[in-house]
Order: sequence, then structure tokens, then C-alpha cells
Amino acid sequence: AGRLLALAERMEAEARAVAAGEAGQLALGLSSAIVYSEIPALISAFKQAHPALGVRIAPEARVLDVGAGCGLFALEMSALSRGVELVLVEPVPVCQEAIVRNLREPFLTTNASPRTRLHRVGVAREGSLQPVDLLFGASGEAHRVEERDAELARVCRARAHDARGWLERTLPRSFASSLAERLERSMLDAPRGPARDVLDHASGLERVTCRVVSLASILGEQPGGIDLLRLDVGGTALEALEGIAPEQWARIEQVVLEDHGDALARATSAELLRARGLVHQRAAVRSAPSARGDERHLLFAART
Repeated sequence: AGRLLALAERMEAEARAVAAGEAGQLALGLSSAIVYSEIPALISAFKQAHPALGVRIAPEARVLDVGAGCGLFALEMSALSRGVELVLVEPVPVCQEAIVRNLREPFLTTNASPRTRLHRVGVAREGSLQPVDLLFGASGEAHRVEERDAELARVCRARAHDARGWLERTLPRSFASSLAERLERSMLDAPRGPARDVLDHASGLERVTCRVVSLASILGEQPGGIDLLRLDVGGTALEALEGIAPEQWARIEQVVLEDHGDALARATSAELLRARGLVHQRAAVRSAPSARGDERHLLFAART
């Protein structure tokens, strides 16, 4: 976003110079400038953010990209494998439309018309007949509402505990205990109802509703092998992997796992992959800690 804003400011300065008769005519409109100067730079930055961990993509490979976002990884796979077949899974409508537009852009798709199938769903350990609410932010990440609520409850509980300690050190014990209990109840109620909606709005979060299926269900619709499975589903990567049926693992040759979870979840995911025969593993930290305080860890695993 910063790069695009800088580009817009430069073009505005050039336009003012043209209007004042200080320079020649403008050669590029904003949309053309984005396509021909910024998009290649963004794809280059994307390559640098995803280190070369030994991914092998043969011609006409099949790639299953879960949490496809706006399709940058799919575009990269299209460039690496002629005739690649892309099976994309993305629950957020605005990202789904971005995928469709990006994969139709001739300048971006270096290989003509990659075979693409888009599943407009989320993934979980088990599918659900009931739609699931997600929170989608400007960062492009989507998280389940219940995960956000659990995190808010944890923070409020910790703050209430701190407040209770301060009150009991400052006020008479009988009065402090009664006040602390009332304060704790009110803080634990804070993440619910209208207060939660106000917090979401202030944080720039948008609520979307999607259907949820297991990866076993998606793999059941794809005959043959999966040359590369890529997962970018926030802190629920382990849950998504556990949604693959045991007999389906033999069809998967490589896994790229982008995990935002804690160290224990990452270790458990790595052990699960190892138990399924994906033993050739390397790891890297993709980026600096996010605003949520976590890091994005990239794990590559393949069959030897």
C-alpha cells in the first residue's frame, strides 16, 4: 500500500507540473503504472518473502492452495509450471474476486489460461452444515469469530486479574474483593454484543459468512496426486491438516505450511507431516512479527 501511495503522489506531482507547463505529457495512467511497474515489484518481493525451500514443480503439476488470498502464490506457480492445474480454496468474497481478476490478467499470467478451480469455502478438521462467521481485515487474514472472542476473553481475564491485585493492595480487603468481582464480570462481558461490533469496526474488521469443509472433502473431488499442498490459514493449520483422511496422504508429494500459531502447534504439525511420510523438512521465518504479536513461520516438507 505504501508503494502504491508513493506512486500516486509522484504521478500527482507530475500532473501538476504538466498543468503548470513545466514538463511534457504524462506517459502512464495510474492503472497502467500499477500493472507495468508495481505488480512485478510486488511479485518479486513475494518471491523474496518465500525462501527457496526446495519446492519442485513439474510441468502440468497440480497445486492445492488453501487460503489462496488474492492469488499471488497461484500466479507464482503459474510462472513456474507450464500447464499447471490450480485448485484454490478461499473463504473471503473480496479475495475470491481478486483471484478471478488476477488469473485473467494476461500480463500477470505468464502461462496462458492456467487450469483453475476455485472452492469458495473455509477449511476445518470437519465440515459443517452450518455457515461459519469469519473476520477479515485489511492485512488479508481471516480468523474465526470464536477465535477472536476467545482471545478477547483471555485478555480481559488477565486485565481483570491485574486489577483485582491492585485493588486488594490499595483498598480494604472486604471492599476490594466485592469491587474486583464486579469489575471482573463487567470486563468478561465486554467482548460480547454491541461492544464487540464497535471494536471490530474500529479495528477495520469485516464479518463474512462462509461454508466450511474438510480437506478430505476437497481432496475427494480431485482425482490423482497433489504435487504441492500450500496452507495459509492463520493459526488453524494443524486443524486443517488433521482434516485429511489417512489414505489421502500418499497422494501428496510436497507441503508448504505457513503457520501463525504457537511453537507447540508448529512442532505438532511438523510431527504429523513426518508421520505421514513427508520427512524432508526445512523451515524459515517469513516476516517480522505482525500487529497481533505473532510470527509467520514457513515449513516445507516433501517425500524423499
